[in-house]
Amino acid sequence: MSKGLLAQDVSKIPKLKTQLATATADSDRVDALSLLCFSYSIVHTDTALMYGNSAMKLAEKIKYAKGIADSYNTLGWTYFHKGDYVKAEEHLQSSLEKFRTIGNKTFIKKTILKFTATYWYYF
Repeated sequence: MSKGLLAQDVSKIPKLKTQLATATADSDRVDALSLLCFSYSIVHTDTALMYGNSAMKLAEKIKYAKGIADSYNTLGWTYFHKGDYVKAEEHLQSSLEKFRTIGNKTFIKKTILKFTATYWYYF
């Protein structure tokens, strides 16, 4: 699978950092952190994990269900790029479960597609 098919866009990183710096609501900070994790996941996995773990911690603190699901998703994708397919699967599976719990059908479909892509790549 070509990394170009994964939809991360590193050109968005400066704008996302600005959004993070100016966000006033914690949920907006979680969203920016998750998007930074996703964007960094193809170029610098350690930085991506830092943002993703920060997103998860804050999302759990404020009980932001979509943010928790997004964090699992972006962390899963980061572990996939890092080559840790076991952690990738665990996180993507957790993301899928959280999105099902909150009933977000759009993100359920996206997560299933990513989960499937992970398996195709892995096997």
